[in-house]
Order: sequence, then structure tokens, then C-alpha cells
Amino acid sequence: MKVGTASKNHQRYRREADDSVDDRRTCPGLWLAVHSRWNFTIDAAASPVNAMLPRFWTRKDNALKQRWVGERVWCNPPYSRLDPWVAKAWDEYAAGCELIVMLIPNNRADQPFWQEQIERRRDRPGSGLRVEFVPGRPRFTLPNGDPMGRPPFGVCLLIWEKAA
Repeated sequence: MKVGTASKNHQRYRREADDSVDDRRTCPGLWLAVHSRWNFTIDAAASPVNAMLPRFWTRKDNALKQRWVGERVWCNPPYSRLDPWVAKAWDEYAAGCELIVMLIPNNRADQPFWQEQIERRRDRPGSGLRVEFVPGRPRFTLPNGDPMGRPPFGVCLLIWEKAA
């Protein structure tokens, strides 16, 4: 591979969600910790088998076209295509959504979406966005209920929260 050339499995080549990497359920221990902390009202990127809340939006519902204002949003988005989800979170936060917590791999800081949408604003007073790195490598669950092995990456929480 040439230096500066993205491999064929790089996210910019993906156009649709890829269920082999995207259809995974958040590990229960991590979920309990974040939900007890923020009390979410909707799971924005779910399927009937991996939803963490009674209310959720599926791929068919397309959370990228829904209004998030008035919700306390949990989002474990498709890892094959993160940039539109982060952009949507910024739009909804600007529109008045009081809380959005998004779980993403923490090894994406070199990618354009991170540099353009996160790095310039994260953890700065008044930006509304902070990043928390989750210790270890939480395990996810496959749609059939089988646990996945530990992923080759850690995860972080992107937290957009209106000041109290």
C-alpha cells in the first residue's frame, strides 16, 4: 500500500451500513453505566435485536432524518460510516437537543471526520462536546446473542450536553 492511500476497507469507501461490523449490541456493563448516568429516552441507531431501550430508530426509520430535539439520545452508530452520525449530532445539538451520547471506536482520531468535527471543538469551554475514553475494550454481542471477542480497538463516548 502506498503511503497516504486509504485501504479498500477504509470508511470512505463504504456507502452502506455493513451488518458484519455494524449490527452489534452494546455490552451490558457499559450500557448500564451510561444509562444510569444519563437516563436516555431513545436509542438512535438500533435494530429490534440490539436495541437498548424500548424506543428506538431502525435503519428503516433512519435516525439521520429524524428530529432529536426533546430526546435524551443514546447512539451506537454504524462503525462503517461514522461521519454522517457525528454531523447529525452537531446539527441536533445546535437545534436544541439537550443530550446526545455516542459510542464510537477511539482509534479514529486520524480520520477526517474526527479532525474536522471533533478535534477542533472537543473539551473546550462552550463547545458542548466532551470526549470520555472508556477503559479496556468492551465486548459487543452479535445479533444471534453470541458474544463477540474483544474488538481490536477501545471505544470512547462523544457527549453533547447542554450546560445545566
